[in-house]
Amino acid sequence: MIAGDTALDFVELRKRFGQHEALKGISTSLRPGVTALLGPNGAGKSTLMHIIATISSPTSGEVRWRGERLTSKNIDRFRRELGYVPQQFAGYPQLTVGEFIRYIGRLRGLSSGDLRGRVERSIESFALQPFVRTRMGACSPGTLQRVALAQALIADPTVLLLDEPTAGVDPNNRNALGDVMRDAGKRAIVLVCTHILSDLDGLATRAIVLEDGRLASDSPTNFESANYG
Repeated sequence: MIAGDTALDFVELRKRFGQHEALKGISTSLRPGVTALLGPNGAGKSTLMHIIATISSPTSGEVRWRGERLTSKNIDRFRRELGYVPQQFAGYPQLTVGEFIRYIGRLRGLSSGDLRGRVERSIESFALQPFVRTRMGACSPGTLQRVALAQALIADPTVLLLDEPTAGVDPNNRNALGDVMRDAGKRAIVLVCTHILSDLDGLATRAIVLEDGRLASDSPTNFESANYG
């Protein structure tokens, strides 16, 4: 591996919750492109996503970003390059949609000169113009999901994590999300955890399948003939 490559590597990742071992020695690598993360409920998908998103730490093993082990010394830099859409997203109920997206842009380190244009682009990309002044606590689940996508993409992340991204999204916006994933995958690592495989037709070129905390399969895939979950 060349240091500086857009590369995310996992080395013998294990995660325990008490006596339960949710991840059992996961080793693989991610590169730019759209990768599906598949498996039945309880397979360890969300646990792996949480570790990549730096919400949780592995019990043992390593995450390496651009060839360097992810530690407290470089984790903030990694987070600025990360976009994450969790399965359940609430944001800050007291903020308006516009305020929240601007807030996330500032957290991502966008300059004041870039911030306004990026916010406008994110709002337009996900048809959020009617909700800019609506408090997030008053938004429908479908609208909140679009806000989650907008905030994740505002700073052009090099790692994009999408956990069930089309949940509650109508067909038109689902198609728009497909375009976003396709475009992002040209330059970024895009990892999508989903049960709706049709959403990844023509998008994902690789499938990582977890089963009982282990890596069951990691290969190129054709979703027209695949059956996972």
